[in-house]
Parts: sequence; C-alpha cells; structure tokens
Amino acid sequence: MASIMHHFDALPFGEKIRLIFGLKSLSWKSVDAELIMPKPKLTASTGGYRTTPVMQIGSDIYCDSRLIAEELEARYPSPSIFPGGSKGLCMALSTWSDTDFHIASSGLTIAIKKDQFPPEFMADRKAYFKGFMDLRAHASLIEEQLSDSRRFWLGGEPSLADFHAYVEIWTARAYVPFSDNIIFAGFWKMVECEARVKAIGHGQRTDISTEEASEAARSSPPNA
Repeated sequence: MASIMHHFDALPFGEKIRLIFGLKSLSWKSVDAELIMPKPKLTASTGGYRTTPVMQIGSDIYCDSRLIAEELEARYPSPSIFPGGSKGLCMALSTWSDTDFHIASSGLTIAIKKDQFPPEFMADRKAYFKGFMDLRAHASLIEEQLSDSRRFWLGGEPSLADFHAYVEIWTARAYVPFSDNIIFAGFWKMVECEARVKAIGHGQRTDISTEEASEAARSSPPNA
C-alpha cells in the first residue's frame, strides 16, 4: 500500500522525507497540507498534532519526520538510510538539523521574507524563531566533514545524515537572496555533495485530495 504524505512543497522536514522516497525508489501519494493553525483536515486524522509532515499508510498515521524515517526504513530496508550501522549517528544528527540548523536557516528566511508572509503566518511562527544563529557556521561544518573528498557526509553512500544537512541548505538557497554569494561562498565540497543529494530525487509522486486520503483511512484496516 502506497504511503500518503501530508505536507507542503516548501517544508524542509517534508523535503527530508521526499528524499527518502527517492533513495528507496518508492511510489507515494501527496496531500497538500494546511499551512497554519487551525488545520481541521489534518488534525482530524492526527488527533490534534499540528506539524507536518504526517505520513499515512491506510488508516495508520505517523507523526514527526524522525518516526516517519524509521517507519520507512523498517518497511523498505534497502537501500538503507543508515548505511554501515550509522543509525545512532544519523538520529543524533537530527537534533542538530531540526533545531540549531533549522532555526538558522528558516529563521533567516522568515526574517528576510517577512513582508511576503501573511500576518497570521508570522504570528503562528514567531514563537518558533526568536532568533537565528550563524547559518554560515553550520555550513562550514558540512564543508569540513567533506574535506577528504568523500562523496557523502558519512562516506561513499548517501544516508539520513546527508538529508539532514541538505534540507536546510535547500531552504536557504530557495529564499535567501545572498545565500549563494555570501553565506555559502567557497564551500565547494558542500556544493558538490548537495548536487549528488538533489539528484536522488523524490521517487514517484501522485497528488491526491484530502478527501481521497480520508477515504483511504476509512476503508483500510489498521497496520496496513
């Protein structure tokens, strides 16, 4: 049964899961999620959980990108997002990516583009981005890790660690005008690895409506 992901295209946590679909060459279905609270269509399925992405397989709902990654790995173990027994390291790096690096990247994006976001979006997000750290400092860690010319962050194979690093760079490049010429200037190894990760793609995506996803949940048994 194909996975259904409730997300929106600009979401870095969603991009992380889309890359897992790509690495594992999976077919999946996409539902465009509501951007800000209240999210009646989403929370009807999640019991009030507010953040995206949310993965649905039949009537089973998986919240939080870390849980989703582990569930996809359990269902589709090859190729692994934890090559060479790297699960502990990859999951530990999620804390860095999802907090400090995310605040630096998305916080800077929101600060620069604040006039382009609706007021209700800014009010919803301001509690999450009280400040932002030096985005270039985080990028320099990636460059240093790749300084021995390895193809990916942990070696010769892509892993969840690469996706952790990639999605915040991807966010900054999309929304921060000076990211290429100032923030990421001189990080050539990072740029090369970034291109390799991007080439992994997103698997085979089919867009469906919220109503179709709800019907899939109603008509499927648990633990599909």
